[in-house]
Amino acid sequence: GKPLSDPKAVSVPAKDLAPLAGVYANAWKEEFNVWVNATNVQISGPGIGRVTVLPLSPDVFFISGSQARIEFKRNAKGVPNEASYKAGYGPDLRFIRTAKPLPGERKAVAIDPKLLDLYAGEYELQPGFTVKFFRQGGKFMTQATGQGAVEIFPESETKFFLKVVDGQVEFIKDAAGKVTSMVLTQNGRAMPAKRIEK
Repeated sequence: GKPLSDPKAVSVPAKDLAPLAGVYANAWKEEFNVWVNATNVQISGPGIGRVTVLPLSPDVFFISGSQARIEFKRNAKGVPNEASYKAGYGPDLRFIRTAKPLPGERKAVAIDPKLLDLYAGEYELQPGFTVKFFRQGGKFMTQATGQGAVEIFPESETKFFLKVVDGQVEFIKDAAGKVTSMVLTQNGRAMPAKRIEK
């Protein structure tokens, strides 16, 4: 019943952390992103929302309050070329560095609120697992089966993004302008979902 105690973080020079930044991918093309801002390092990946990690060494990091460890490997020139996510249970997740640029900071734009009513509804990613979109006051919310509701933000009239995880949603219309489906993109994977008519 005792809480996990964090190990002691060490100080790592910014010049040693900067090369870690980049997009890494596993065999299924799922992406593991690493952002570095001076001495602040953040990651996101499959099932991992964007979170700050703390250094145990220039190449090993931990997430406060968990047993998770992130370890980087470097090539002969000292350039990071691989990242491993060790959750403390199950197999390690291994990601190889890619040449893709990191996703930039997304900015919300103003759109006609009437558009939100067109997108509101339920979309099926797979049997028994749906994603709902609905208005709540002045906010546009999304909620997946078994998960809490979170706000999403428009970056165009058809594309939205989440702030709690690195995810984007695009609503798809047919020739008549009716919204028939949406595509959820998360960690490099595009997952289409048909709208459920009720």
